[in-house]
Amino acid sequence: MEIDSVFLEKDVEQSLETIRQTLEHQKQTIEDLRKRLREYDKDSEIVKRDQRIRDLYDHSLQQMTDLEVQRAREFRGKHLARCCGNGKYKGRGSTWIYTLTGTGIGMCIEIKCPICGESEDITDIDSW
Repeated sequence: MEIDSVFLEKDVEQSLETIRQTLEHQKQTIEDLRKRLREYDKDSEIVKRDQRIRDLYDHSLQQMTDLEVQRAREFRGKHLARCCGNGKYKGRGSTWIYTLTGTGIGMCIEIKCPICGESEDITDIDSW
């Protein structure tokens, strides 16, 4: 019986040590998070976010309306289902050609398949 109790005590000691180490790790994690929270400056983060948004806007070629995005998505889905998404071109349907044409009152947008040449005008003229 003494041998069993010695092994049991060692198991209990190892379990307690594992729990103690886990608690110490959790305490350190909490302290690190508290430090980051104290250093967090909401206003500067908002300024950084706004700058990132502005940079994305400045570097975009053309902002598409929700309707234009929907029309492009529908064209790609229908086109791949019936044409270049099947057969020998399967897997190549992730590249599309967008043609932007300025008209003086708005931008016309056309989407085209580079494989078969099928295209569609997705312009949302109501946004002009």
